[in-house]
Parts: sequence; C-alpha cells; structure tokens
Amino acid sequence: MVKRTFMNIILLTHQRELSKKTNTGVLVTDVLEESAKVIIWERTNPSPDILTAIEKGKVALLYPTDVKCTCFSK
Repeated sequence: MVKRTFMNIILLTHQRELSKKTNTGVLVTDVLEESAKVIIWERTNPSPDILTAIEKGKVALLYPTDVKCTCFSK
C-alpha cells in the first residue's frame, strides 16, 4: 500500500532518545515510512537537510505548549 502525504515530517531528537523504549520517532517513522525522518539535533552542528528546508521556506515548527489553541474552535 502506498501512503501519500502532503508534507514530510522531520523529528528533531536528542541522541539519547534513540535508545529509549518510549522513542516516539520509531512509531512515527514506522507509520509514515518515507514521509518521516528522524534527525539528531546538534545545536552547534545543524543538519544540512534542516538548513536547506529552512532556506526554501518549507518548514513549520511544531512544539508542545501549555497554552490552549482556540484557532480551531467553533
């Protein structure tokens, strides 16, 4: 079965996260296959893939917050 997505997901993660049993990145890449990639985040050595995506303006940043989003409320 071919999965089609309208976006690619890049998960930035710490090196230690890769060995954890609770590593969500494994689940995401298993489900989304080629549409998801895990990149180890190194603040002083950013991934060329991330820098290229930013330069092309093809990046949206998602992060957890305690602030409730009301933008989709009816």
